[in-house]
Amino acid sequence: MNSKQTYEYIKDLIKSLKDNLTVKEAFICCVTGENTNFYRFNSSKIRQATHLVQTDISFWLQREKKEVQFSWSLKGNKIQDLELFLYYLNKSRQAFDYLDENPEVTAVNGANERIQSNLNPLLEVEKVFDWLHQSKQDFVGLLSSGDLWRGSFNSEGLSLWYESTSHLFDYSIYIKNKLDEPKAIKNQFYSNFWIHEAFVKQMESDILKLGPLSEKSLEIPKGCYRVYLSPSALSEILTMVSRRGFSFDNYKKGFSPLQKWINKERAFSPLLTLEEDYSLNMSPFFNEWGDLSQSLTIINKGECQDLLINKKSAEKYQIPFNGANLHEFPTSLHLQSGTIEQSEILDALGMGIYVGHLHYCNWSDPDEARITGMTRFDCFFVKNGKIQYPIKDFRFDVSLYDIWGPHGLEGITKNSELIGNPSTYFFRSVGGQKLPGMIVKEFACVL
Repeated sequence: MNSKQTYEYIKDLIKSLKDNLTVKEAFICCVTGENTNFYRFNSSKIRQATHLVQTDISFWLQREKKEVQFSWSLKGNKIQDLELFLYYLNKSRQAFDYLDENPEVTAVNGANERIQSNLNPLLEVEKVFDWLHQSKQDFVGLLSSGDLWRGSFNSEGLSLWYESTSHLFDYSIYIKNKLDEPKAIKNQFYSNFWIHEAFVKQMESDILKLGPLSEKSLEIPKGCYRVYLSPSALSEILTMVSRRGFSFDNYKKGFSPLQKWINKERAFSPLLTLEEDYSLNMSPFFNEWGDLSQSLTIINKGECQDLLINKKSAEKYQIPFNGANLHEFPTSLHLQSGTIEQSEILDALGMGIYVGHLHYCNWSDPDEARITGMTRFDCFFVKNGKIQYPIKDFRFDVSLYDIWGPHGLEGITKNSELIGNPSTYFFRSVGGQKLPGMIVKEFACVL
């Protein structure tokens, strides 16, 4: 079934399920689905091609202040699927006998019907295959392309549906340098509407970076360097910060690594404005419970303006909620761009390190918003606005208050990139980020 057929199919199942409820019962039903083509590449050749269609149900049944959740996959047969719904309805009822009341259970409410459709034609994958083959480069990666859908229904008449076409090519281009060591450029191409010319332009730009990579990689001494962080590198940092940093509940519990910034004990640069922006159409306009999500400004010119608040936090702390999801994790981050033109990045950096990609990030001292991690792939030493040589991977250890602080963040690029969530565990993920690059004054290389 495609997205529209799945929507109508589930609406019929929900109608039948409502007829089997008792007066004191209410439910929420969350739908996750996809119709995806996967192509795995190695040496610019297709090594594996897979077509996957699947839809999963997450079902919460409530009675008074008790709640039970079950999840399962739709079979596509209406009789069998209704039997599954009724089976888990009865299993939930049995579980109520063993549960205590939970004060954080929020009431099911809202009779609203809304569909957001962003479906587009699928890419002409043969053109992609032909170009990769003709490029004579060693492309390695995964191209995922197709339709995604998310839905939220409840026993009060809520019916929300999000459907979108997306394409994500997560790839690396490998070469051997003069010492016969393997080196690579890593990047991704993300789009809701595939434009082949834009894809080719990005690929050709990445191939140009292979020239400096063919030289011997040198080790840089420990110390602090001016650094350009590409959108990809910045995404790695922001994704880690987002897991705990912008949640109101984590802040109230003292778990947020940005605690001192939120409390105005430390400052970020006025160049920073960060939004949760649903106009990007990269994620649904509602959360797991069917609450409508709101675009909001998290960082406004360096100041904390809003944190993410879901319905459970709102009830716990007696404050308004803004439609945040279960984990109060942003899904459509948009960092406002600056003034540095793409062609001026190396000149603006002058002498320092161009960081094209980070291998990973982790917290080294959350109380001080200090992070550590390793560089990887396309990282270069720059002097007089020109790339001098590739550098070996190094470990960094920096505080966000230093690199994003008023004296640390020197500039942000005018150009931004859409970065999709590349995760395909269980399902292809929705969500992503729109990010520029940035130049920071001091970035500590410690190993």
